[in-house]
Amino acid sequence: DVYEQAVNAVLFSTNSYIQDVRSFIGGEWQEGMGKAFSVMHNPATGREIGYVSDASFLQIEGACASARLAQGVWHYDVGMSEKERIFREFARLLEEYRGELASIQIVTEGRLWKSADAEVQGALNCIWHYHGELSRVRGWSAQTRMKDKSANVRREPYGVIVGFTPFNST
Repeated sequence: DVYEQAVNAVLFSTNSYIQDVRSFIGGEWQEGMGKAFSVMHNPATGREIGYVSDASFLQIEGACASARLAQGVWHYDVGMSEKERIFREFARLLEEYRGELASIQIVTEGRLWKSADAEVQGALNCIWHYHGELSRVRGWSAQTRMKDKSANVRREPYGVIVGFTPFNST
């Protein structure tokens, strides 16, 4: 199987898998400018595989500002058909790099192939679900308990939301 060959090439190559992990902020890759860094290990082998420098407070503020700006552009300036095209292209790229993405999870998280591939499939399912939701995001009028009154419902984004997850959650 092609995917298993890709995994074996990553896991058993004589080259080291050492890499520096950077943050994508404001459309560009940036090294962390914080005071600390972490060494990444493959949890299955204990092998050192990379380094992560913490982002500085200014980088975090910049990432949030960039996300707020992008959200405004996405909400107001990108039409529905363009949003759908972007979702389809993103799904296509996930499918194209599926084996690579699963291989990275195996090395960095110690996952088994089946679990790593299922994680990529879950992301694809999510993309296709929200692709479909794009055409259903509309406002509507709702009846209230008061006679001759109605409520207008508008769906608007909350804004920037930050989530912190464990690096190698399984």
